[in-house]
Amino acid sequence: MHRHLFALGISLALAGCAPTPDQPSPPQRAVSSPATMPTEPALDSEQVYPYLVPEAYLEHQSSSDSPTQPLGHGISVALVADFNGVVRNITVQDLEPLALPWEDARSRALRNLEKLLANGTISMKLFEKGPADLPFIVIGGHWAAATAILLPKLRSIAATHFAGDSVCASIPHRAALLLFPCGTVESRAAMRAMILKHEGAAKKPLTFELFSLTEAGVKPLPVD
Repeated sequence: MHRHLFALGISLALAGCAPTPDQPSPPQRAVSSPATMPTEPALDSEQVYPYLVPEAYLEHQSSSDSPTQPLGHGISVALVADFNGVVRNITVQDLEPLALPWEDARSRALRNLEKLLANGTISMKLFEKGPADLPFIVIGGHWAAATAILLPKLRSIAATHFAGDSVCASIPHRAALLLFPCGTVESRAAMRAMILKHEGAAKKPLTFELFSLTEAGVKPLPVD
């Protein structure tokens, strides 16, 4: 049995990042009878986060009630709420008591996500030498780790450890994000093989295709 990469590596003390235990609860709605269903607390804007979902996820929700944004490679960005570790998708109707338009909720969700990285809830580990002798960074420790790919500051953080500003990213599952120099076709293939070996059996898979972090945002990298 292979260990997940996040269990290894050197912790990065960047922006207050420090390792924390995994938060295993995936986005879900509890199924129970009306008589036994607990009262859900009111939604607070501080509980809203972006969340990466595969195409199959979209089959179970209304695009008008819960709009999503395409990221590429069959992955989209949804909005969820975290109720003390119980995470579920949110709808336009959920935001009405907050008088928070959907686009404003997306902006707030990104700020909330950035706080998780800044305070170390989502943590980072550096591997100084990986496939093709290139360094790479593993981000994990939280169910929203993969979603950190959306944070604009991530590119500059990674570039400080890489030779050059070409940064590629992999989101094999929801609790892992890997950053590494884009390098060559061969180095990317070696990195993908390593990721598949260590992260291929994880729960809540996303994609093994790669992305590029650019000044304009996250771009799907063409398949080599």
